[in-house]
Amino acid sequence: MTATTLVLGANGFIGRWLVRELLDQGHPVAVGVRAGRDTELRHWLSGHGTATDTLSTVTADITRPDLGLSPADLEQLADVRDIHNLAARFRFGLPQDEARTANRDGAVHVLRWAAARPATRRLVHLSGYRVAGHPSPLPPAHAARLYRRLGAYEASKIEGDSAVRALAPELSVPLSVVSPSTVIGHSVTGEAGQYIGLAPLVEQLYRGRLPALAAPASWPPSRSTTTAHCTSTPCSTRPPPNSRP
Repeated sequence: MTATTLVLGANGFIGRWLVRELLDQGHPVAVGVRAGRDTELRHWLSGHGTATDTLSTVTADITRPDLGLSPADLEQLADVRDIHNLAARFRFGLPQDEARTANRDGAVHVLRWAAARPATRRLVHLSGYRVAGHPSPLPPAHAARLYRRLGAYEASKIEGDSAVRALAPELSVPLSVVSPSTVIGHSVTGEAGQYIGLAPLVEQLYRGRLPALAAPASWPPSRSTTTAHCTSTPCSTRPPPNSRP
């Protein structure tokens, strides 16, 4: 069965849960992963009771304008209508150039790739917390201030969000943007896969090892991976009002 949905960043914190949900709903899915990471995702899905018979894999690199897809991979994606871009670069101390290349330029590359495909029905862009309220497109001086104030990761996510929102109408690409705020783990099992930021505080609170919980004025809202991937999933099952025929 040929894939009708492509998920980029499928090995990520939210991406793997989205892929599992889509497969469990019966959607044939293609995932774009870095070379050598196919086995990791399939092992995780199998361990969570999800069949991978309708899962196909392509090697993708969002930092390249053509996503680094080979002719054989492009043939596998011929019937793809819905594209989920959850790929991003994230770590503490991320250099500005590396963050921009993945989180801003990469988001634009995915958008332009989607625009060039006549079958595209919708692009879903996974954005971030506190990205709203900035100009679109983002003036260079405004971007420079964000990098000084927020750091490379947050600033590059804002740049990517702004660029995608500005360009999608010009390229006639139906766009859905998901901004999941702080994602801390599965709502039932607590499984997270990465324990940074807010997650250690939640774990200590659960185990009764947190004597006091600081509450600044800008306490970030948290969401489970369940909420995050279930927010993205309907984008592959219901076409947008202005989707291409």
